[in-house]
Amino acid sequence: RIEEILGDRTGDESTKRQALADAEKAIALAPDLADAYVARGLIRLGLRMDKALVRADFEKALALNPNFGRALTAYARLLISMGQIP
Repeated sequence: RIEEILGDRTGDESTKRQALADAEKAIALAPDLADAYVARGLIRLGLRMDKALVRADFEKALALNPNFGRALTAYARLLISMGQIP
C-alpha cells in the first residue's frame, strides 16, 4: 500500500496524510516493529517533510533490526539524496 500511495501522481495529499496517521498508529501499537518506522519514513519523504525526521525513522528501524534490507536500502537512498554518499 505504501508504494501505491507514494507512487500516486495525482497529488492527493489527504491520502498521504492518512497513510502517515496509519503509520504513526502502527508505531504506537508496536514500537518495536522496524517496518513501521520504514513506512513512516517513506511516507514522510513522499510528503517532502524534513529529511531529519525521515533519517530518524530509518535509523530507528535499523537500530531495531540492523539487517533489515528495506531499511538499509531506504536509508542509503536518503543519504545519497542528501549528498552524504557519493
